[in-house]
Amino acid sequence: MKTQERILFVDDDKHLARIVEDFLKHENFDVRTAGSAEDALKVLEKFQPDIIVLDINMPGMGGIGFLKRISNPDGTLKYSVLVLTARAVMKDFFDSVAVDGFLPKPCSELDLIRKIRAILTERQLQQRPPLGVTAGDHTAIRVVIGEDDPDMGRLYLQMFKDCGFDVHLAKNGPEVLERTVAVHPSVVIMKDLLPNMNGSVVARLIKTMPTSMHTPIIIHDTTRTTKPTPESIQSVDVFMFSSLAQDLINAVHAVLR
Repeated sequence: MKTQERILFVDDDKHLARIVEDFLKHENFDVRTAGSAEDALKVLEKFQPDIIVLDINMPGMGGIGFLKRISNPDGTLKYSVLVLTARAVMKDFFDSVAVDGFLPKPCSELDLIRKIRAILTERQLQQRPPLGVTAGDHTAIRVVIGEDDPDMGRLYLQMFKDCGFDVHLAKNGPEVLERTVAVHPSVVIMKDLLPNMNGSVVARLIKTMPTSMHTPIIIHDTTRTTKPTPESIQSVDVFMFSSLAQDLINAVHAVLR
Protein backbone atom coordinates (compact mmCIF):
# COMPACT_ATOMS: atom_id res chain seq x y z
CA MET A 1 0.00 0.00 0.00
CA LYS A 2 1.34 3.43 -0.96
CA THR A 3 2.47 5.57 1.98
CA GLN A 4 0.47 8.75 2.46
CA GLU A 5 2.35 11.95 1.72
CA ARG A 6 2.58 14.28 4.70
CA ILE A 7 1.57 17.94 4.77
CA LEU A 8 1.96 20.55 7.50
CA PHE A 9 -0.48 23.45 6.97
CA VAL A 10 0.48 26.60 8.90
CA ASP A 11 -2.07 29.44 9.09
CA ASP A 12 -3.52 31.50 11.93
CA ASP A 13 -6.98 31.40 10.31
CA LYS A 14 -8.52 28.47 12.19
CA HIS A 15 -11.59 28.31 9.96
CA LEU A 16 -9.47 28.14 6.80
CA ALA A 17 -7.14 25.57 8.36
CA ARG A 18 -10.08 23.31 9.20
CA ILE A 19 -11.46 23.51 5.65
CA VAL A 20 -8.07 22.87 4.04
CA GLU A 21 -7.29 20.00 6.42
CA ASP A 22 -10.56 18.29 5.52
CA PHE A 23 -9.96 18.79 1.80
CA LEU A 24 -6.38 17.47 1.90
CA LYS A 25 -7.38 14.44 3.96
CA HIS A 26 -10.06 13.75 1.38
CA GLU A 27 -7.24 13.76 -1.20
CA ASN A 28 -5.50 11.04 0.87
CA PHE A 29 -2.79 13.19 2.47
CA ASP A 30 -1.61 12.81 6.07
CA VAL A 31 -2.22 16.34 7.40
CA ARG A 32 -1.21 18.32 10.48
CA THR A 33 -2.13 21.95 11.11
CA ALA A 34 -0.56 24.71 13.19
CA GLY A 35 -2.01 28.11 14.04
CA SER A 36 1.32 29.88 14.38
CA ALA A 37 4.97 29.57 13.43
CA GLU A 38 5.79 28.69 17.02
CA ASP A 39 3.23 25.86 17.02
CA ALA A 40 4.55 24.64 13.66
CA LEU A 41 8.05 24.24 15.11
CA LYS A 42 6.59 22.09 17.88
CA VAL A 43 4.76 19.92 15.33
CA LEU A 44 8.04 19.40 13.45
CA GLU A 45 9.57 17.82 16.54
CA LYS A 46 7.37 14.74 16.00
CA PHE A 47 6.12 15.04 12.41
CA GLN A 48 8.30 15.16 9.28
CA PRO A 49 6.24 16.55 6.38
CA ASP A 50 6.89 16.07 2.69
CA ILE A 51 5.75 19.66 2.19
CA ILE A 52 4.83 22.66 4.36
CA VAL A 53 2.07 25.02 3.22
CA LEU A 54 2.83 28.31 4.97
CA ASP A 55 0.97 31.58 5.42
CA ILE A 56 3.63 34.30 5.50
CA ASN A 57 1.53 37.00 7.20
CA MET A 58 1.05 35.71 10.75
CA PRO A 59 1.54 37.39 14.14
CA GLY A 60 4.43 36.48 16.42
CA MET A 61 7.42 34.88 14.74
CA GLY A 62 5.55 34.92 11.44
CA GLY A 63 6.31 33.09 8.24
CA ILE A 64 9.66 34.77 7.61
CA GLY A 65 10.92 33.91 11.08
CA PHE A 66 9.70 30.34 10.65
CA LEU A 67 11.59 29.96 7.37
CA LYS A 68 14.78 31.13 9.05
CA ARG A 69 14.32 28.49 11.75
CA ILE A 70 13.95 25.67 9.19
CA SER A 71 16.90 26.79 7.04
CA ASN A 72 20.17 24.91 6.61
CA PRO A 73 23.49 26.72 7.20
CA ASP A 74 23.81 27.36 3.45
CA GLY A 75 20.41 29.09 3.37
CA THR A 76 18.47 26.29 1.71
CA LEU A 77 15.31 25.00 3.38
CA LYS A 78 15.09 21.64 5.13
CA TYR A 79 11.59 21.06 3.75
CA SER A 80 9.65 21.75 0.57
CA VAL A 81 7.60 24.90 1.23
CA LEU A 82 4.60 26.34 -0.58
CA VAL A 83 3.91 29.92 0.51
CA LEU A 84 0.47 31.50 0.75
CA THR A 85 0.71 35.28 0.60
CA ALA A 86 -0.75 38.47 -0.88
CA ARG A 87 0.14 39.33 -4.45
CA ALA A 88 1.58 42.70 -3.47
CA VAL A 89 4.41 41.19 -1.43
CA MET A 90 5.30 38.21 -3.62
CA LYS A 91 8.10 39.77 -5.65
CA ASP A 92 9.97 41.22 -2.66
CA PHE A 93 9.61 37.97 -0.77
CA PHE A 94 10.94 35.75 -3.55
CA ASP A 95 13.90 38.03 -4.13
CA SER A 96 15.25 36.90 -0.76
CA VAL A 97 13.86 33.42 -0.04
CA ALA A 98 14.07 30.33 -2.29
CA VAL A 99 10.86 28.46 -1.52
CA ASP A 100 9.32 25.88 -3.84
CA GLY A 101 6.31 27.90 -4.91
CA PHE A 102 3.63 30.34 -3.94
CA LEU A 103 -0.09 30.97 -4.27
CA PRO A 104 -1.96 34.23 -3.71
CA LYS A 105 -4.55 34.32 -0.94
CA PRO A 106 -7.33 33.55 -1.28
CA CYS A 107 -6.88 30.55 -3.55
CA SER A 108 -9.18 27.68 -4.48
CA GLU A 109 -8.74 24.19 -3.07
CA LEU A 110 -8.15 22.85 -6.59
CA ASP A 111 -5.36 25.36 -7.23
CA LEU A 112 -3.81 24.42 -3.90
CA ILE A 113 -3.85 20.68 -4.56
CA ARG A 114 -2.52 21.17 -8.11
CA LYS A 115 0.42 23.21 -6.82
CA ILE A 116 1.16 20.75 -4.01
CA ARG A 117 1.24 17.81 -6.43
CA ALA A 118 3.49 19.72 -8.84
CA ILE A 119 5.99 20.50 -6.06
CA LEU A 120 5.97 16.91 -4.78
CA THR A 121 6.56 15.59 -8.29
CA GLU A 122 9.41 18.08 -8.77
CA ARG A 123 10.96 16.87 -5.52
CA GLN A 124 10.69 13.26 -6.74
CA LEU A 125 12.48 14.29 -9.91
CA GLN A 126 15.33 15.95 -8.00
CA GLN A 127 15.78 12.88 -5.80
CA ARG A 128 16.02 10.39 -8.68
CA PRO A 129 19.22 8.32 -9.02
CA PRO A 130 21.79 9.41 -11.63
CA LEU A 131 20.55 9.02 -15.18
CA GLY A 132 22.88 6.15 -16.07
CA VAL A 133 21.33 3.95 -13.37
CA THR A 134 17.92 3.73 -15.01
CA ALA A 135 17.91 5.15 -18.51
CA GLY A 136 19.06 2.01 -20.34
CA ASP A 137 16.04 0.02 -19.21
CA HIS A 138 13.53 2.08 -21.21
CA THR A 139 15.29 3.22 -24.38
CA ALA A 140 12.79 1.77 -26.87
CA ILE A 141 9.59 2.43 -24.91
CA ARG A 142 7.32 5.05 -26.48
CA VAL A 143 4.55 6.55 -24.32
CA VAL A 144 1.69 8.95 -24.94
CA ILE A 145 0.80 11.04 -21.87
CA GLY A 146 -2.49 12.94 -21.64
CA GLU A 147 -2.24 15.89 -19.23
CA ASP A 148 -3.90 19.31 -19.52
CA ASP A 149 -2.03 21.01 -16.65
CA PRO A 150 1.13 22.65 -18.10
CA ASP A 151 3.19 22.27 -14.91
CA MET A 152 2.37 18.59 -14.53
CA GLY A 153 2.91 17.99 -18.24
CA ARG A 154 6.37 19.53 -18.05
CA LEU A 155 7.27 17.41 -15.03
CA TYR A 156 6.00 14.20 -16.62
CA LEU A 157 7.92 14.98 -19.80
CA GLN A 158 11.17 15.56 -17.92
CA MET A 159 10.87 12.63 -15.55
CA PHE A 160 9.90 10.08 -18.20
CA LYS A 161 12.59 11.34 -20.58
CA ASP A 162 15.16 11.07 -17.80
CA CYS A 163 14.27 7.38 -17.64
CA GLY A 164 14.86 6.99 -21.37
CA PHE A 165 11.24 6.98 -22.54
CA ASP A 166 10.20 8.46 -25.88
CA VAL A 167 7.45 10.81 -24.66
CA HIS A 168 4.57 12.33 -26.63
CA LEU A 169 2.38 14.79 -24.70
CA ALA A 170 -1.29 15.49 -25.42
CA LYS A 171 -3.33 18.28 -23.79
CA ASN A 172 -6.86 16.87 -24.28
CA GLY A 173 -8.76 13.70 -25.11
CA PRO A 174 -8.82 14.04 -28.91
CA GLU A 175 -5.07 14.78 -28.92
CA VAL A 176 -4.40 11.56 -27.00
CA LEU A 177 -6.32 9.67 -29.66
CA GLU A 178 -4.44 11.42 -32.48
CA ARG A 179 -1.02 10.81 -30.89
CA THR A 180 -1.86 7.15 -30.33
CA VAL A 181 -2.76 6.66 -33.99
CA ALA A 182 0.30 8.59 -35.18
CA VAL A 183 3.11 7.16 -33.03
CA HIS A 184 1.84 3.68 -31.99
CA PRO A 185 2.99 3.91 -28.34
CA SER A 186 3.87 0.97 -26.12
CA VAL A 187 1.54 2.40 -23.46
CA VAL A 188 -0.91 5.29 -23.04
CA ILE A 189 -1.08 7.20 -19.74
CA MET A 190 -3.72 9.86 -19.11
CA LYS A 191 -5.80 11.52 -16.46
CA ASP A 192 -9.48 10.68 -16.65
CA LEU A 193 -10.71 14.28 -16.50
CA LEU A 194 -9.30 15.60 -19.78
CA PRO A 195 -10.80 18.49 -21.79
CA ASN A 196 -13.09 17.70 -24.74
CA MET A 197 -13.12 13.94 -24.08
CA ASN A 198 -12.64 12.00 -20.84
CA GLY A 199 -9.87 9.44 -20.60
CA SER A 200 -12.28 6.53 -20.19
CA VAL A 201 -13.97 7.48 -23.48
CA VAL A 202 -10.60 7.82 -25.22
CA ALA A 203 -9.64 4.38 -23.89
CA ARG A 204 -12.73 2.78 -25.43
CA LEU A 205 -11.95 4.36 -28.80
CA ILE A 206 -8.31 3.27 -28.68
CA LYS A 207 -9.34 -0.31 -27.97
CA THR A 208 -11.70 -0.37 -30.97
CA MET A 209 -8.94 0.46 -33.48
CA PRO A 210 -7.05 -2.55 -34.94
CA THR A 211 -3.63 -0.86 -34.69
CA SER A 212 -4.02 0.05 -31.01
CA MET A 213 -6.48 -2.45 -29.56
CA HIS A 214 -3.72 -4.22 -27.61
CA THR A 215 -2.03 -1.04 -26.30
CA PRO A 216 -2.01 -0.97 -22.48
CA ILE A 217 -3.85 2.05 -21.04
CA ILE A 218 -3.22 3.60 -17.62
CA ILE A 219 -5.73 6.13 -16.30
CA HIS A 220 -5.35 8.16 -13.10
CA ASP A 221 -7.89 10.28 -11.23
CA THR A 222 -7.03 11.96 -7.92
CA THR A 223 -10.52 13.43 -7.50
CA ARG A 224 -12.20 10.08 -6.80
CA THR A 225 -12.44 8.28 -3.47
CA THR A 226 -13.77 5.00 -4.88
CA LYS A 227 -12.87 3.00 -7.97
CA PRO A 228 -15.18 3.52 -10.98
CA THR A 229 -17.59 0.77 -11.97
CA PRO A 230 -16.06 -2.03 -14.08
CA GLU A 231 -18.29 -1.04 -16.99
CA SER A 232 -16.95 2.52 -17.10
CA ILE A 233 -13.30 1.42 -17.22
CA GLN A 234 -13.58 -1.88 -19.07
CA SER A 235 -11.07 -0.65 -21.68
CA VAL A 236 -8.55 0.47 -19.03
CA ASP A 237 -5.70 -1.83 -18.00
CA VAL A 238 -4.72 0.07 -14.84
CA PHE A 239 -6.75 2.64 -12.88
CA MET A 240 -4.84 4.72 -10.33
CA PHE A 241 -5.73 7.23 -7.61
CA SER A 242 -2.23 8.74 -7.74
CA SER A 243 -0.91 11.21 -10.32
CA LEU A 244 2.69 11.23 -9.07
CA ALA A 245 5.17 10.61 -11.86
CA GLN A 246 7.08 7.85 -10.09
CA ASP A 247 3.85 5.95 -9.42
CA LEU A 248 2.95 6.20 -13.11
CA ILE A 249 6.41 4.98 -14.13
CA ASN A 250 6.01 2.02 -11.77
CA ALA A 251 2.66 1.26 -13.39
CA VAL A 252 4.30 1.27 -16.82
CA HIS A 253 6.83 -1.26 -15.50
CA ALA A 254 3.97 -3.48 -14.35
CA VAL A 255 1.88 -3.47 -17.55
CA LEU A 256 4.87 -4.05 -19.83
CA ARG A 257 6.32 -7.03 -17.95
